[in-house]
Amino acid sequence: MAGRKEEMQVFFALFYASLTAFAFFLNLFLTSRFLKIFRMRLIILLTPLVLLLCSVSIIFVPLTLLSVSVLKGTDEGLAFSLHQSVRELLYIPVSSELKRKVKPFIDMFINRGAKVFAALLLLIYALFLNKEVEGFTPVFDIELAKDLIWVIIGFLVIWMILSLKIFQEYVNAIRQNVKIRWGRADKTVADKLDVDYTKLVFDTIESKSRSSVLYAMHMFDLLEQDKLTPEIKEMITQKSDEVNVSSLGDLFQIEGATWFPENDENASQEDFIADIREIMSLDAYQQVMGEHAEQVLEESKETEIEKMEMAKAIGLMEPDAPLVKRLEALILDESPEVSCYAIKSAARLQKVEHIPAIIHKLENPLIHEESVSALKKYGHSAMKILEQYLGDSGQTMDLRKAVVKVLAQIGTQETVKVLFKEFGQEMEELETEITDALDHIRAKKPDIYFPAKKAQRKTLSITKKYCQTFIDLYELDLSEKDGEKGKQLEKKLEIYFTDIFKLLGLYYPHEDIVKARQNIKTGTPNSVAYAIELLDNTLKKEMKDNVIPLVEDMSPGQRRQKFQRMLKNL
Repeated sequence: MAGRKEEMQVFFALFYASLTAFAFFLNLFLTSRFLKIFRMRLIILLTPLVLLLCSVSIIFVPLTLLSVSVLKGTDEGLAFSLHQSVRELLYIPVSSELKRKVKPFIDMFINRGAKVFAALLLLIYALFLNKEVEGFTPVFDIELAKDLIWVIIGFLVIWMILSLKIFQEYVNAIRQNVKIRWGRADKTVADKLDVDYTKLVFDTIESKSRSSVLYAMHMFDLLEQDKLTPEIKEMITQKSDEVNVSSLGDLFQIEGATWFPENDENASQEDFIADIREIMSLDAYQQVMGEHAEQVLEESKETEIEKMEMAKAIGLMEPDAPLVKRLEALILDESPEVSCYAIKSAARLQKVEHIPAIIHKLENPLIHEESVSALKKYGHSAMKILEQYLGDSGQTMDLRKAVVKVLAQIGTQETVKVLFKEFGQEMEELETEITDALDHIRAKKPDIYFPAKKAQRKTLSITKKYCQTFIDLYELDLSEKDGEKGKQLEKKLEIYFTDIFKLLGLYYPHEDIVKARQNIKTGTPNSVAYAIELLDNTLKKEMKDNVIPLVEDMSPGQRRQKFQRMLKNL
């Protein structure tokens, strides 16, 4: 008996010494690598998964001291190494105040309570199977141990399910700690403001002092769109008498008409609009206006107001009206104001033959936005022509960049295809514009499909440029860093960094990537840490290995060495 006790003492001494050594080497050589290589979702499942495999193997192999030692050793070794590290990581997004309250309670009561629960479970299980019990201690029985494996497997499955839920809560907690700091200005404006309606109201106000004809046509435009609300009418006519539009007689043959038909008890608003439309469709009206148009177009800049009136009037006509043929000349007019009115009319009429003329006006900064807005309204019908201009190396780079902006505004699946096709041409001059256009579409229409593999290749390509640019900047002399060359390289780094994250947002959750980028750029050290943790749990291994080093806290020398190693792989 004494010899057996000595053997047990020797065995347990060797077992726990081996267990300590196993946990030490596991922590030293594998834990950090596992945390870098695998995502938290997999790491948090690793311990229950390994124990599950060991438990299942016991069903098929004889229950011996060796198999039990392996199972117990695996459990304890992981508990004091990888599993302990994972548990500590889960506390990261928890506030300090809550952590101080929760952690001692978990360590003191939850952990100890779990062991008490396990002991009671073993006792109940033994009694339930009518096993012999001496002093509430079950007598060792191989069959009892074999049967108990199924209970253990059941608890391990529950452990895995709870681990997945805990991981989701962990990620959600990180997301809550990483806030959106600003939104895209263009998206914010588009969501909160009807830009076209606003422009029409301001055009109407502006036209009062320039031409009663223009003013009348703008009022008719608002009326026809059912947007001439009492509030808008009061704002437009504030501090101004009602305009008598007798000068409109040349256009509509309505002498002394006023622009508020609700004051006429004998004519409804619908009748009034119908009358104007009928007049404009008459052949006689079209003939008179055609002769007037010839005269206006042949005269000099003195007829600028008349040209503006003509351009506006054509926009109120039907697309098949003869006068519509005159619109292209007005679009190409040297006067930005005339061209602007003509472009607005073209956008309303949607005639494809006007698209090239509008595209050429994209380069004029005075009417650039109006041209973009008009082409956006063309939508699908403008796609082929826009694609031709985008791919035409004979066009100026400014024009091609403007076309990219138009495509971003159209924002369809076809647009994404065209932009990625141009991406494949490796045109560095258009790279940033296309990236921003795709990001704009992604933010506005998240349901559109983006080819992830193409976006990933472009992300790695720009990451390579970022690393090389940083190394070039690091190797400059101090005087050069402060000079023009240094500033250009710093600007490039800024552009590349932004482009990398915009591309990541195409094939990862867009909001998460935006949060991470904004907090890394402008956040506090704490929010930067949360942002990096969010990236660490969002990106897959390849992207994580190439993106996280861009934002990690390293000295310039360490970063340079890291980037040199990355360049070899990239």
